[in-house]
Amino acid sequence: MSHRNKGFLVAMLFVMLISPIRIAASESSSSTSDEELEQVELTEEDKVNYIRWFRAYDDLSQTPLDELKSTFETLISEGSTGMTKKEVIELAGEPAETFDAGASEFLLYYSINDEESAILYAQIFSEEKAAEASNAQAASTEAVESTEPEEGFAAPYLTEVNLLLVNETAFEPLNITLEEIETWQDAESDNREFTTFEELQELIGEPSEITYRFEDESWLYAWIRNSNETDSIDYVMAEVDADGNIVELNTIEDSEESSESVENSSLEASNNTDETAE
Repeated sequence: MSHRNKGFLVAMLFVMLISPIRIAASESSSSTSDEELEQVELTEEDKVNYIRWFRAYDDLSQTPLDELKSTFETLISEGSTGMTKKEVIELAGEPAETFDAGASEFLLYYSINDEESAILYAQIFSEEKAAEASNAQAASTEAVESTEPEEGFAAPYLTEVNLLLVNETAFEPLNITLEEIETWQDAESDNREFTTFEELQELIGEPSEITYRFEDESWLYAWIRNSNETDSIDYVMAEVDADGNIVELNTIEDSEESSESVENSSLEASNNTDETAE
């Protein structure tokens, strides 16, 4: 995987997951002001472009959508922290691409379509790389005396699997308000309107992103929207334990300032990786 592609993937994921993309309504409206664009209903072409991730991954190896969803479920049911990269590939097939980040390697699989697109990744964590990075950090800061990496590390293992879906639900407003989320956060655990993932899902619909973490058998769910309704929140994240109970519930209050900050950070990340590639 090239530095350029890796940078673009990271930037796109960061923008989409942290502050959903408010796409402008068609090229024909490009001369209108930002305020007017917010009020223009998205065309079918706009929606398809969004669902297809603006065709960023069309040229990469694709997996049929049903097969990708089935692979995700199989990885959760059969995977564990004892599963190696080789075993993940034997189960899921060769990834479309891979990249390293920190002490982990990510195996990525794509299914890009007009009506629903999906990106699946499996995270392979290396204890040895983590120890080496920790020692290097300690040596550079002189916080503690650097030591040689210990022997006997486990082989790199599966630690997390993630499925990100983009479809028509991305354009529907979430049936929950910022005030309701703040009320949930402030309430005692036995005095909340809803306490389980099933109750939350019944309220606001199917999540856009599902992450399963093998080490503690917990879940992260995210609902990501690009709704035209200006008073609708665009992002909700729930951390759920192995028993299906909500441990944490958060959102990001959408503002012009935060959106610009995220977009600038993503652009900077993309430019940095482009310079590296060159």
